[in-house]
Amino acid sequence: MVCIRRLSGFIATRFTESYFEITLPDELKTSSTQAPTWCAFVASQIVLGAQVWLGTSTVATLLAVGSSGSKRAFDKHHIFPKNYLNSIGIDKKVNCNQVANFVFIDYQSNIDISDRAPSEYLLEYRNRLGEEAFAESCEMNAIPSAIENMTYEDFLKARRVLMAQMIKAAYLKLAGKAEL
Repeated sequence: MVCIRRLSGFIATRFTESYFEITLPDELKTSSTQAPTWCAFVASQIVLGAQVWLGTSTVATLLAVGSSGSKRAFDKHHIFPKNYLNSIGIDKKVNCNQVANFVFIDYQSNIDISDRAPSEYLLEYRNRLGEEAFAESCEMNAIPSAIENMTYEDFLKARRVLMAQMIKAAYLKLAGKAEL
């Protein structure tokens, strides 16, 4: 009982509104996909039943052991591709590989997108999926709706906030709470 009270006390003092609004977005400023914050984001997608970006399979299905056969059915994709970022002068690996620039996507979409800028490939996907499905896909992946009109830095800031909100939503769902 003492351990449960201590743990509950720790959770109550750690997971506050300011944690989800300020601390967590700041902790998402990392390029490590081994970071607890990235793992929490992926776990939140699984808890919330999110589909891969621009696709129909769920993140949980694609991450399940043995689900992809001989060739991986999905990739961890740069939303702003590395070669595109390099072409506009953003070439430090730590900047290109921030976790806020990663998303799970099906293999064929990754090939189709290649090194194109979001402003080049997103219209194609909006048309293919329809506006409602496109918006839902962005929401399930914590991607700002006006991404094609954003600078890379503005995109990263906005996405980190959305990722933190998604982690909070999954936490609340698991905790059986409506709000903090």
